Amino acid sequence: MEITSKSYLSQQSRLLCGLLRSRRGAAHYCLIGVDAKQWFCTEYGYRQAYSQKITSSFKDFKHICDRFSLDATSLSSFTTEEVHLVVQANISQKTDQQKILEEYQKFSKYSPPHMNDEKRKQCIQCDPKPVISFLKDIEKERIFHYFYLPKSTYLKESSEMDSGLIIDLQEISFLSMDDAKQIVRQGIDNLLLCQQSLQTCDRLRTNFWLENPDDFVAVEGNIISPWREHLMQRFSRDFSRIGLDGATEQDYKKLAESI
Repeated sequence: MEITSKSYLSQQSRLLCGLLRSRRGAAHYCLIGVDAKQWFCTEYGYRQAYSQKITSSFKDFKHICDRFSLDATSLSSFTTEEVHLVVQANISQKTDQQKILEEYQKFSKYSPPHMNDEKRKQCIQCDPKPVISFLKDIEKERIFHYFYLPKSTYLKESSEMDSGLIIDLQEISFLSMDDAKQIVRQGIDNLLLCQQSLQTCDRLRTNFWLENPDDFVAVEGNIISPWREHLMQRFSRDFSRIGLDGATEQDYKKLAESI
C-alpha cells in the first residue's frame, strides 16, 4: 500500500491517502488520512473527542441558568465579558452570580465563543485526556469509524509513534489511473502545471488542493506489514458491517430468568 501526500510549504498540513485497490483500468480507490494533531483541532475532529465533555458541561450550565430564567443557549454564544455583564445585570445576589459564572467557566473551558482551530488547540492543551481516551478507544476497537496510523509505519526514516494520521474508514475517494501513474513517476508539482492544458491544470489544483506555488503531490512512503494488513482488516470490518435486528437486553433477561 503506497502513501501519496500533498505537502504544504509550512510542512504543518499533510493530506495522505493509501491506495487500496484498483478498479480494472479505471481508478484507484483510496482512504484519506489527515495529520492527527491537526485533525483534533478541526471542528469535526474536536467534536469527536470532546462531545461528551461539551454536552455534560452545557447541561449543568443550562440547569443553573433555567433556575434564574436565563437563556443558556444565547449566553453560550456571548463573549466571557458579555456573559459577566448579563449575569450581573439580571442576578442580584453575588453568591448566585458566582454559581452561574462557575458553571459557565466549566462549559467555556471546552466550548469558548467564536471557536477556531487555535482555540481548540488551546482547549486540548488544557485537558488532553479526551484525545488520549479517543485514541485508546480506536486502538481497542471500541471506535470502528477511525484508524490511527503512526508515522513510523509509513516513513522509513521515522521511529515516531506519537505522530501520525487519523484515517476515516468511511471516507472513500479515488484517483484516476493517469493521476496515480503521474504521482508515482514524477509527482504533481504546482509550479509545472502551467505546462499542461487549462482544464487539466484546474482539475489537478482542485482535486489535490494545490493552492500555493510550492504545493506538490508525491509518493511519501509505503505502509509496512503488518500495519498494512491490519488497516485493510479494519477497513473491511467497518465498511462492510452488517446491521442485525438482534436480541435485546430484555430478551437476555427473559432467557436468564426462564432457566
